[in-house]
Amino acid sequence: MPYSRLRASSLASLTVMMAALVASPLTTLPYEISPRKKVHETLTLMASDCLRKARQMATAPTCLPSPPVVRDDMDDKAFKDERPVYETNKLSAVSARELAEAVRWPDDPTDEVRGRLISRTIFKFIVKMKWQCKEQYSNGMKDGLLCSSHYGPLQFWHAMASSSKESTTQTRDKMLAWAKFLYDVVAGDILGEDYCRYWKEQRDKGNGELANILAPEKEFPCAGVEEPWKISTLFSMSCEGPFSSKTCTEWLDPRLARVTALGALLHMVQDSYAQGHASRGMAELIPGTKRVKSKFECLPINQFYTYGEQDDKKHRQADFYPQPGLSCTGTSTGVVDPVQASATVLWYVQQEKGATALAEYLDKYVFLLAEEPEPQAGAGGPCFLKKTPKDDPCPQSK
Repeated sequence: MPYSRLRASSLASLTVMMAALVASPLTTLPYEISPRKKVHETLTLMASDCLRKARQMATAPTCLPSPPVVRDDMDDKAFKDERPVYETNKLSAVSARELAEAVRWPDDPTDEVRGRLISRTIFKFIVKMKWQCKEQYSNGMKDGLLCSSHYGPLQFWHAMASSSKESTTQTRDKMLAWAKFLYDVVAGDILGEDYCRYWKEQRDKGNGELANILAPEKEFPCAGVEEPWKISTLFSMSCEGPFSSKTCTEWLDPRLARVTALGALLHMVQDSYAQGHASRGMAELIPGTKRVKSKFECLPINQFYTYGEQDDKKHRQADFYPQPGLSCTGTSTGVVDPVQASATVLWYVQQEKGATALAEYLDKYVFLLAEEPEPQAGAGGPCFLKKTPKDDPCPQSK
């Protein structure tokens, strides 16, 4: 069924920009989207493998070896495997392919790169991300999910702040609220509910900040929509028009929405360890290079970053296959590594522990804040600033 979902640019503007794109290398993309770098997919399959091998389901799995060495050589076949790698009582036989596709969703929430007609939509996607999102289409739901999740108020999907004015605790609280919502979607408890009515009730229950972002009372999609959204709609859109995303198709498959929500949950957890997303220790360069080292640290979060203020090239460098930092190789800091965190999230869903219990786990062991975190978001220090100050360069790793 058609949905008037996302604001579109004019055909003339897109034609001009697409012509310019022909001469522009794809390496200028601000985010590394699959199939170029399968970081999230690898972390997710490592986590599901850990859970599957666990001997006792009564307790959360312990992933060994810990910390993991995140593979960068996993065969493409692993991500396309149709065999089950995960199941719950309510969501059975989830395959490696389903999980791999689901965990990409926050990077491509309208199915423009993951979709079947990628040859029709890839240029539209690049035009948005390279030229349009930051300036034109990142002010919330009315401007579309893609741009707003990378440059606007939906950046918490990636464990990032919506602006430099947002406080560290505010970003963390939105992430925890989003995690609880995603848990309920995966469980299938709220899939069929009216989307705007649900968020109105959440607003009345004190969850107003997230409700105002995801369902503004007098804006799209809670005003002027021909067919009202269900909760599942958010996770089920495919916008395969070659020039705009104004009209999209909703895939009416409850299973698709639930698995996608599970992928979104894992994606946020994993992004919180990325050096370009949040501050866990100090970012640094690979010795002898000017390339930011991709690593993860098992430390509390000191600050969340906002993407619009960063050098996108340096951000991409930190989104490569990460290796454990020093804080993950010695005495426990109380913060688990990303594979352990992902496996435990899968376990909480599998064992039906409840949204509140999941949020408590994330708050204590994954999104734990430093004792005195930075009060507001930033670009990420000298390693990610668009122009590195000469007197405070990004340090070389030892």
